[in-house]
Amino acid sequence: RVLGHFEKPLFLELCKHMVFIHFLEGEYVFRPGNQDDSIYVVQDGKLEVCVQESDGSEMVVKEVLAGDSVHSLLSILDVITGHPTPYKTVSARAATNSTILQLSANAFQDVFQKYPETLVRMVQIIMVRLQRVTFLALHNYLGLTTELFNAESQAIPLLSLASVTSQASTSKVVRRQISVSTEEEHGDRSERASEPLESGSSIAAKSDTDMAYQRARVCLTSEDTPVSPVLSKLSLKKTVTVTEVPSAVYHYASDCPVVPDPGTSRQMDVIFEAAKKDLLTLMKLNDPSFLNNKATLHHVKGGTVIAKQGDQDVSIRFVVSGLLHVYQRKIDREEETCLFITHPGELVGQLAVLTGEPLIFTIKANRDCIFLSISKYNFYEIMRQQPSVVLSVARTVVKRMSSFVRQIDFALDWMALEAGRAVYRQGDKSDCTYIVLNGRLRSVIRLDDGKKQLTGEYGRGDLIGVGSRGYHPLRRRRRRRKR
Repeated sequence: RVLGHFEKPLFLELCKHMVFIHFLEGEYVFRPGNQDDSIYVVQDGKLEVCVQESDGSEMVVKEVLAGDSVHSLLSILDVITGHPTPYKTVSARAATNSTILQLSANAFQDVFQKYPETLVRMVQIIMVRLQRVTFLALHNYLGLTTELFNAESQAIPLLSLASVTSQASTSKVVRRQISVSTEEEHGDRSERASEPLESGSSIAAKSDTDMAYQRARVCLTSEDTPVSPVLSKLSLKKTVTVTEVPSAVYHYASDCPVVPDPGTSRQMDVIFEAAKKDLLTLMKLNDPSFLNNKATLHHVKGGTVIAKQGDQDVSIRFVVSGLLHVYQRKIDREEETCLFITHPGELVGQLAVLTGEPLIFTIKANRDCIFLSISKYNFYEIMRQQPSVVLSVARTVVKRMSSFVRQIDFALDWMALEAGRAVYRQGDKSDCTYIVLNGRLRSVIRLDDGKKQLTGEYGRGDLIGVGSRGYHPLRRRRRRRKR
């Protein structure tokens, strides 16, 4: 399910790190406080995955049978990025005497050293699941928004920028207060800079990186003419009207300016070069030349909508000065909720760039802001030169996720079905809901006279089993994969 794209030599390399462990009924495979650094596959027996409540009691959220696995893809990403963490609220115990296959996530590091391009594909699979599965289920069907994100700042110190703008606001901390209101001060007119595409280089034989290009819908060549990397407020002008009503207003202290005066072109060049150095630090790029002609500096006015929810052609933004607010529409409402704020030293938009999926939120500059932008195409060109950059960027995505998302990640599992196979059958115990990632499913019910009746079809993004899960102890219909 996770390793299916690996070639046989890579899979055999991982097998060298697998060990078998026997557990008696009631024994814990792991519990809060243990290091979260392994994938567990049940060979025989049964496991129960539990979440620890605030009072210390445990609630079973998943039963794991033979052939199924227990793991969090986010935890695997923590390990391969060098930031392993302990289990906080999740535990797994043997419901019966069980034999478990354990694969340490550290094994992936050895494989990626030998096959670095495989790293890109692996991380992309994890990010796609996070966006398409986790957020699809929790936001679209449960209406969750702010519960999915960690609103705390994850910014790195902008040391290079601070050294050249010691008197500017980029070296200060923006103080803010949040007050619930129905009004927001913003300009009706704003300016938005266009983003260039780097001319494509020669394409090698099809590889994991090429497959990642295709998954992310990145064009391998571009005929667009590159423009100057510094795009100031004198660039292209575009009128943007912000009509949505946010759920919160952010007030800035009058003695704490947000954006330094860009001044002359020479001053902007200095800021641009300093910002690129700080971005190199965040992305852990080995060669400063990797950003040459691939990053652009933007200065936008307050009220500018940088990117809209649902946009397909997305860029990575690195905030240099000011703030970028991230909003998401509520289900069945026009009202937007502020998910988090992107501070100087933080990235935004990187999840959609990694996955190729549409942007799941809207990015706005409520006040003047300066940021670096790297288009999706240019980022993948950087990734082709240094595949490990995907780890640094993916790490910033994981840090933005809430602990609640991690709990849900343990409860989710992937199923691959051949055409004609049943997801579940009429009369089966109703204990799961399902989200269709690709392909189509048909819902069939067997009538009293023995005939079968087609009752519905489901495609990508559809949720099935909710009615059965909530109201019926047994399945009333069965669903088959459409041939």
